[in-house]
Amino acid sequence: GARCDIPHSLYSYSFEKHAGTYTSQQEILDYLHFVADKYHLNENIRYDENVARAKYISNKIGTSSNYWTVETTTGGTYVCQFLILALGQLSHPKMPSNIPGLDTFQGRSCHTAQWDPSTPVSNARIGVVGTGASAIQVIGEVAKVASHVEVFQRTAFYVSPDFFGTRFQQRIGQVSPWINNTYRFILRCFLDFVYYRAVTGKWPWQGLVAWLCKLNLFFSIRDGDMRKQLTPTFPFGARRTLASNEYYSTLTRRNVTLNTSGIERITKTGIIDKTGKETQLDSIVYATGFKTFPYIQGIDIVGTNNQSLDEHWSAAGSYAFYGIMTHGFPNLFLLYGPGTNLGRTSVLEMIEPQVDFVCQLTASYMRKNGVSFVEVKKQVEANFVDKLDAENKKTPFSKVQNSWYIEKGGRVARNWYGSV
Repeated sequence: GARCDIPHSLYSYSFEKHAGTYTSQQEILDYLHFVADKYHLNENIRYDENVARAKYISNKIGTSSNYWTVETTTGGTYVCQFLILALGQLSHPKMPSNIPGLDTFQGRSCHTAQWDPSTPVSNARIGVVGTGASAIQVIGEVAKVASHVEVFQRTAFYVSPDFFGTRFQQRIGQVSPWINNTYRFILRCFLDFVYYRAVTGKWPWQGLVAWLCKLNLFFSIRDGDMRKQLTPTFPFGARRTLASNEYYSTLTRRNVTLNTSGIERITKTGIIDKTGKETQLDSIVYATGFKTFPYIQGIDIVGTNNQSLDEHWSAAGSYAFYGIMTHGFPNLFLLYGPGTNLGRTSVLEMIEPQVDFVCQLTASYMRKNGVSFVEVKKQVEANFVDKLDAENKKTPFSKVQNSWYIEKGGRVARNWYGSV
């Protein structure tokens, strides 16, 4: 059931547009393979080679002897003038470490980001922990074939109707390139000019879209008690809004139970909730999100003065000038770095301009003018981060403390407050 919840007309490169709406994991993978083959990228990609450490070597300012060394877990060493980290913000699955007994369950269990195709689903008793973006996809699929699905909910999310999944919109972009470009433009305008204002708390858009989600809940769930359990208790925009036409109806199926009691512990045979009830299960699916702190995980990045990036960000959390550059790490560029998460439209809308900036700076300016290194000034970066923090505090992003948007000291370190 894994798919992207951003219309693929936007979740594709601007130079290689893809017609269609929401697409499955396999379709996205096929698209990426197509792009890699068409532009001959595979010859420059080292697969199954993880980076362990990168260090900036500065022998003499202003000369070509300033460079990065990159060491991999397989023993490889690479030297480069510029280092670009395209690691993403959501790539390390997070298990609920606060729940006792995770390792005692004798059935099958997996995280949605590490789905095991051999996990028993048909005619099985399935427990799904979590109700976020991944959960609402897997719940709808397993409920079709499982004998029973127990959904363990900690947080109720806003769920909007799926406006972009109709057959008409699936086909409209396939009529002609002109139609597809027009449709892409309309989507960009809606998501980045209307929906953006709702997510960031602008009046009256926040209230209107929140009301639309509540209306969707009202007409989808007739049971008053269940409707109350599914009603969010946080401001619209404080967490990512979900989109589905099937999630609520799935929860009303006879073989699906919504459990909001909280999990006490995992046992050998199932899950005991905080009321003491044990649900017997054959498989447990953890839809519990990703580790987002620290920002860089598993790689030691060392800049000037022998300071690591973790040490650089240890006091205040992660930050960077426009999410791309940070002081003390010359010729290092971040894509989808701190302060660039959108939560309302395709992240490619943010990443592609960042790539353009890096290319123009390094190829069009630095090499043409004989400049060997570039580094953002400390005060310039500090002024930018102060502005970013001040603006993010005005948004719903700052209203929920146990959100992955939040880092040390309550800073909204992940999100961008403005339009793309």
